[in-house]
Amino acid sequence: MNIDSLPIKNSVRMLPGKILVPDQNMIYIVSHTSILFFKSDNYYSHVYLSDGRNYLLVKTLSKVEKEIQEGSFIRISQSFLVNINFITSIDKKKKVICLSDQHLLPFTVPVKKLTELILNTNVSLLK
Repeated sequence: MNIDSLPIKNSVRMLPGKILVPDQNMIYIVSHTSILFFKSDNYYSHVYLSDGRNYLLVKTLSKVEKEIQEGSFIRISQSFLVNINFITSIDKKKKVICLSDQHLLPFTVPVKKLTELILNTNVSLLK
């Protein structure tokens, strides 16, 4: 696949295991394994990385969810798509998940469904 031929002027492109993120004069190649979570922002999505960087994507979260070809991402609410490899705990009372970088993300799915989503993926939780 020739990266130069991909139309990425104003949108993110998904590749197996990676996404291409245009940002001003740069195109960043981001591995799925470094993505903590995606956050919805109307017709855009923010992607948050394990190294602290984040980027704005010109795509809805629904489109990102459909296009990302990785079993380690689960939808925990209308606003968040999370990489389960970074989930360290679930606070059932406060209805938030804690990620390894200390982000606290609210979830709206029932706890039982959340645990099923985590357990039914083909990846292991963060060691």
